[in-house]
Amino acid sequence: MRSFITSLLLLVQMAALAQFKEIAAGKSFQEPEDGFARIIQMKNGYTVLAVIDLKKGIDIKIYDEKHKQKIAKNIRPKFGRVKAGQVEAMFEAKGNVVILVNEVQEKVPVLHRLVIDGLKGNIINEETIGQLKKLNMGQGYAMAFGGVAPPDFYAQKDPNSDQYAVAMFNSFESDRSKRVELVMYDGDNKEIARAFYKSPEEKYKYINYMDMAFVGSTVYCLGYARNTRASGGKENTVIMAELKAGDTDVKLTELKFTHDQDLKKGMLRYNAANNKIMLLAFAPYKNSNGQGELWLFHMDPLKLDTKKHDEISPMAIQKKASEVFGRREKFTGTPVNMFVYKDGSYTVALEEIRQVTHSSTPSSFGGTGNTGASTTYSRTYTIVEHLGLMHYDAGSKLVNSWYLPKDHYMWSAHPPTFYHRQREGRAVLLNDGDQYKTFTLVRSKGKEYVLYNDVEENDKRIEKGKDPQQVKGLKACDAFYFPLEKEMIPARTFLFGEGEGRKDHRLALLPISDFNEDQNIFVTLRLDIHQAKQVHLVWMEL
Repeated sequence: MRSFITSLLLLVQMAALAQFKEIAAGKSFQEPEDGFARIIQMKNGYTVLAVIDLKKGIDIKIYDEKHKQKIAKNIRPKFGRVKAGQVEAMFEAKGNVVILVNEVQEKVPVLHRLVIDGLKGNIINEETIGQLKKLNMGQGYAMAFGGVAPPDFYAQKDPNSDQYAVAMFNSFESDRSKRVELVMYDGDNKEIARAFYKSPEEKYKYINYMDMAFVGSTVYCLGYARNTRASGGKENTVIMAELKAGDTDVKLTELKFTHDQDLKKGMLRYNAANNKIMLLAFAPYKNSNGQGELWLFHMDPLKLDTKKHDEISPMAIQKKASEVFGRREKFTGTPVNMFVYKDGSYTVALEEIRQVTHSSTPSSFGGTGNTGASTTYSRTYTIVEHLGLMHYDAGSKLVNSWYLPKDHYMWSAHPPTFYHRQREGRAVLLNDGDQYKTFTLVRSKGKEYVLYNDVEENDKRIEKGKDPQQVKGLKACDAFYFPLEKEMIPARTFLFGEGEGRKDHRLALLPISDFNEDQNIFVTLRLDIHQAKQVHLVWMEL
């Protein structure tokens, strides 16, 4: 009897410790390996999975509020076979799914909008909503060798409404005041505002897009403006544009506190708890391989001035890295995202990202007239290593820091500064398995969790002060979650439970996942490696 009670108590304790509880799983299907993908939990309780192949159409699956599959079909947009393009955004608006696709048609960058019925999966409407100037050979050289940013489109959905904005960036426009155009749409996909992002007094030759954020019915667009000695004097600044419904002109403010600070990289968040726009700005050191100064500015949306700013420094994380791996080990994290919560607190995420170029020179021998010449081949790949997280309360006081050692080898992806922020609201590229090598952070009931795929043995390696085993292939990997609690190096737990056999491993396609904070449900795509690469959607409750 005592043994039975002990076992029962143990089960109760294990159940209490379990954080991610599976509540449903969809039918299995073959793993998608090409194109772009994203999962959306709709407001009506439905779930939509879209795998977007720009040449073969869109495979769409729709599940009802009980997680039963209702629709599985392939739809073919009219714009047809896209030779080179990407998905700029995918989100819900008025119960439908909106997809924005950017491509180059005969050297002309264009932006297509596709509206899909959220219940039936049919195409409701598609049209081209943006077009930039045709590119020529000289501009191609300027982008490749002159450091000129390529023309592009950017999109941002308001997290608190169905409105969204598009920024059209035309880097080769001769008129300095027509380089960036902002357009705002409502939930019915109707244009409600359009205006050019003018250069302040037309004194800056170059303007680069940085980020957008919504505050109520106003979208704020951040840009980096600069000159060179040859174009009117070497100076730079960060500028903010404001556009709201009905506007035909953009209100432009030069952020004086950024003048001549080389803040080339930055992201925006709106903190509704204290009504502040937060600018996380990064000034990289020259030839630093991702290192630099990181500043957080808190701005009043009405004045866009700042009386308070914080330098974000991962000192505690650096100290922990040295304790675990030796005195020479340093944490050289690059900012990748900032998460702002309803209570006004926020978490800053940094990852170590470094690019490595591998060169090889195979010799050539034999054959008439062969001189023994050889050709050198070079290949650049990216290593994404240790993750550092710093959580601040609503008063900007550092509350906790966490250090998660890892080592992921990217075959083709080259994630830049703030890449994690940039992928929000977008369908994720499925590319050489690299899509499985990134982290996700969710917050439920005031508690944060990090999730990523890794090899199990890294837990013991880290405990012994050994570097984590590098993840290149995925056959020995599993999905883990890490509760961010008191311990600076969080303990790991299998997301889907431990496999029964040596080859029984389960991955999560985390970057396409979706978390509904109100319903407290996390949905992701699970890959069973040992079952001929079969995948299925899994709904989990926290």
